[in-house]
Amino acid sequence: MTITKTYTVQTSIGYTSYISQDGIVTMESVYGTNGRLDQLINYTTKGALQHKISYSYNQLGRMEGSIKTDPTGKVIDTVRFSYDAKGAISDISHLDITGFTISNIHYNPNGTTTKTTYAAPVSTAPVDWNSTYGHGEIDVLKALKLAGLSISDTIPTTEVGWNITACNFDDAWGAGLTGKGVTVAVIDSGIDLKNPTLTKNISADSWNFITKSSNVQDDFGHGTFVASEIGAGRYDGDGIVGGAYDSNLLILKVANSVGSATTKNVADAIIYAVDHHADVISLSLYSAVKQPLIESALAYANAHDVLVSIISGNNGKVSPSYPAIYAKTNDNVISVGATSSIVNKLDNFASYSNKAGTNIEYNYVVAPGSSVFGLGLDGSVVQMSGTSMAAPMVAAEMAILTQYLTGIGKYQKSNIDEMVMDYVTHGTDMVGLVGITPIPDSLLVI
Repeated sequence: MTITKTYTVQTSIGYTSYISQDGIVTMESVYGTNGRLDQLINYTTKGALQHKISYSYNQLGRMEGSIKTDPTGKVIDTVRFSYDAKGAISDISHLDITGFTISNIHYNPNGTTTKTTYAAPVSTAPVDWNSTYGHGEIDVLKALKLAGLSISDTIPTTEVGWNITACNFDDAWGAGLTGKGVTVAVIDSGIDLKNPTLTKNISADSWNFITKSSNVQDDFGHGTFVASEIGAGRYDGDGIVGGAYDSNLLILKVANSVGSATTKNVADAIIYAVDHHADVISLSLYSAVKQPLIESALAYANAHDVLVSIISGNNGKVSPSYPAIYAKTNDNVISVGATSSIVNKLDNFASYSNKAGTNIEYNYVVAPGSSVFGLGLDGSVVQMSGTSMAAPMVAAEMAILTQYLTGIGKYQKSNIDEMVMDYVTHGTDMVGLVGITPIPDSLLVI
């Protein structure tokens, strides 16, 4: 005879309910302080982990999605929930690893359901993939051509850094594409408010999540550098020009004077960026441990068609760190590794950069990140290396592509974000391998 028992344990974050059979826990339900189900964990009758389901919610408190993983942490099912105007579930969709909808159950007004199964889309764009550098190094010229723009390669200007010319941003500028009208949220350590090159297009909605104020003055330098790669004004005399220099910069300060940030502030900043109409988010931080709050915030961005560029990490691992690894389950998120310019070779993979780590294609590209010049505090020009320098390049490319696709007036916002990601990942060049000094890993590093 099998004896089944249910019991509940109060915890610091809510409570957990257990179902046991003959003294062995077979199911565990984990709830937060708000009473919402956070995780459902199933075990075999021998007590071994079978699978885990993690749930996310939108700002209205409705369940937004779930991710099911096997004992190794591999995602085996992703589900998204949609609601009608009355708050009732209208659709339940199952997605594959790329975010493509495999099947959908629609709830009809008469109480019946309609299930639809979808065939995988066939892309006309070339697909190259490598478990080290993913799709390869970004190329704005190629991406714009894939988007249908008739554009010619120009002679690279010597007035800008190698990262700009390596990605062919100057070709986009020649076509009048500078990021104008596009809002890029930079979640980092703030910006140098004393530098007019950076503040000319700063958003009035910029916010400091540490002091809860509008003062986003950078006291570390990292955020200023990252922001300059995206939006530094053109030709200010020092050759530091952002890839999308006319874009609106929504500066969200989450990191303090030593470069550390809390998970909650980062997650809140992502949600804030979405709610304040950012088109693109640049996130140059990483962690060695899972970040469920940030994962939920990224799902929120994904659901609202906001593109997110995240660094893969700087410890030479075979897979992206958190939260960039969530690019595998969010189709609007991209993980970015770094390349370096060695002996005038622009296409070299930096060994400190975390790699794509799988033969299964997802949103992973690389961009210039080694020995890159940008703006520091007090108007200085400094040189930095890391995947932190690579992700802003991808964010700038996203801004350029968003400007172009919006400007031709053929597509809705929900189509544009999907198209931008497709052109970013498919408009790339393959890279090689070189070795330089690794950078240490730690929690939520920028």
